[in-house]
Amino acid sequence: MAQLFSLGVNAIMELSAFEKRVVARTLRPDSSLGTFASIVLKGWMVVSLLLACYIAAPYLLLVWFYGFWRVHKEGLYFTYEPSSHDIDDYLVSNGDHITKTDGFISFPMAVVVWAVLILAGYLVIKYFSRRRKEAVYKKALEDIYDA
Repeated sequence: MAQLFSLGVNAIMELSAFEKRVVARTLRPDSSLGTFASIVLKGWMVVSLLLACYIAAPYLLLVWFYGFWRVHKEGLYFTYEPSSHDIDDYLVSNGDHITKTDGFISFPMAVVVWAVLILAGYLVIKYFSRRRKEAVYKKALEDIYDA
């Protein structure tokens, strides 16, 4: 009786070639990000926003007004940047003032830098997420075909 039972279980657990193909198609990784990758992407969106607004935008504003070579040759930097509720001017290390109205051009620059950083981060996260899913997919197929 025990032999008959174990023979029946083995016969039930064995998949036909058609069933293996159906399972392989069902387990194929999709293009959506996983939960962990979504969390990492949201964190990257916040970090890239900070990078774009506090590092890239002031530098690009200086390059906009003075040019790349002059910024590097003279080592220009902002000594004072007004907050959103101040009406003060931007103060540059060479003594110049940039009005807040003229400084508004840094906003579109920051938006473009932020979009590029998000796109680059998304592509990197998607690549690694896809590689992990493919590794899990291959392992599942090996388990199916070895059974």
